[in-house]
Amino acid sequence: MHSPRRLASPDKKLRGISRRLRAIQHWPGTLSNVVPADVWIWNEPYWNWKIPVQSSLVQGRYATPATRRACAQGLINASASLLARKPANARSARVTCAICLPAMFMSEVCIYLDDDYFGAHVDEAASIFGDRSLIRGRTLSSEWALSVPPGMSELGITIRSTDDDDRPFIWECWYFGEVVR
Repeated sequence: MHSPRRLASPDKKLRGISRRLRAIQHWPGTLSNVVPADVWIWNEPYWNWKIPVQSSLVQGRYATPATRRACAQGLINASASLLARKPANARSARVTCAICLPAMFMSEVCIYLDDDYFGAHVDEAASIFGDRSLIRGRTLSSEWALSVPPGMSELGITIRSTDDDDRPFIWECWYFGEVVR
């Protein structure tokens, strides 16, 4: 299957937005076909699937709140689909999605197979993934009117880090799924 995920010029208007949003609605059903049956016993810390869109659909001057919301809902739905198919022998694995803002093109659906690795992403502390603090008093699901299925929870993290040129930057990462520790 050819992935529609690619970088696109932020100055060029994106065509076929309705078609692209329909594709993100159908994407959750396709993930069950790409997860190997024995992924749950592999010696990997996690598996992930990046959001399958062109970057200009979720970032840049042509990314609208409506398209970003639809893509975020697609990520949540994909996590819910994987969670519903999670085998009994995978109780320790965590199925989540991470919605990254403002760089939403970094967003992904994740299966964390190692709880310590999951903690390195979401615990309030400093690690190789940056200095993280919990976001309190806000939820992305309320702000964007996202539907979170039963059995899934939400956790927001602010991350402070530096880029490759040692310049500081801050972003938010919103996790949906099996995020309660």
